[in-house]
Amino acid sequence: MDFDPVNLGLGFVFGTIGIALVRWARKQSRLPHLVAGIVLLIAPYLSSSPAMTLGVCGVTLGL
Repeated sequence: MDFDPVNLGLGFVFGTIGIALVRWARKQSRLPHLVAGIVLLIAPYLSSSPAMTLGVCGVTLGL
């Protein structure tokens, strides 16, 4: 795990968006949004660079 400040900051931002999306999706019973929220929660921990984090999370939010 890399403790780069930029990567940690991006993980915090996308993790916060992911938590909000999961909570909203559970309330509205929307499976695609729930999956996107879970991906936003997990992706920052699995990526090794800020560019990879931005790419994966950007594509997930775009879909």
